[in-house]
Amino acid sequence: MNILRRLLTWGRTSQALKRVVVKAAWLSAAVLAVIGAVNAVWFVVSNWAGLGDKTLWNLLQLLIIPVVLAIGAYWFNRLERGADRLVAKNRVKDARIIVDEKRQDDALQEYIKAMTGLVLEQGLRQWGKDGPPNDLKTKYDAVRNVARARTLTVLDGLNAERKASVMQFLVELDLVSGTEDAEPVISLRRANLEKADLRGSDLRGANLSFANLRGADLRGAKVTDEQLSEAKSLKDATMPDGSRYDGRFNLMGEIASAPAYGIDVDDHEEMAQ
Repeated sequence: MNILRRLLTWGRTSQALKRVVVKAAWLSAAVLAVIGAVNAVWFVVSNWAGLGDKTLWNLLQLLIIPVVLAIGAYWFNRLERGADRLVAKNRVKDARIIVDEKRQDDALQEYIKAMTGLVLEQGLRQWGKDGPPNDLKTKYDAVRNVARARTLTVLDGLNAERKASVMQFLVELDLVSGTEDAEPVISLRRANLEKADLRGSDLRGANLSFANLRGADLRGAKVTDEQLSEAKSLKDATMPDGSRYDGRFNLMGEIASAPAYGIDVDDHEEMAQ
């Protein structure tokens, strides 16, 4: 009855289970066959070599130390190769950083050299409310356009530290500050000043409309709320009074991107995040 019950139970199992059982049975048989063959070979070899009653386990005990050493050496070499790959990867990364740093230094030096030439040789300077003389107006406008194009281009490719150097150069030459009588020589409209260190900068009268001031440090800067309210973004910026930007302005750039991130444009605190 037990045999019949087992046969009936076997017949009700799924085909997948049958395949698993069959494979397990074949595997077990194969393992037993290998063990039997190894024991048979060992029996013949041990008698031929005069090893007497030495068992296969005795041989395995002799081999375990070399095996462990071999495995250890394998893993050590593998770890060493991994470390070498990591070092090589870091070297490539460092080389790229060095190349990029040199590129930025060269761009900054070339910019300052070119701008100095525009100021000293091409008449790039601040004029009063009447502007330059008529015979210089066309040339002056062209020089201003070149200076602005150079400024926007170089700012796009520099890090925060070098952006600060550009701004210091422009502020000290009075090229970005406007007055009631005259507009700035160089407009910073749409300038990329992200993360720029602008601490203490005199930006009075500067055109900052649609400028990217995200993450900029404006502590102590001479700039009005009216100017800042025209920027593209002030997210994560430090304001002139040292506080973090709190979303007080409905900046067009931030309003435009808010829906994509599910941000409520009426929530100032959320807009500042």
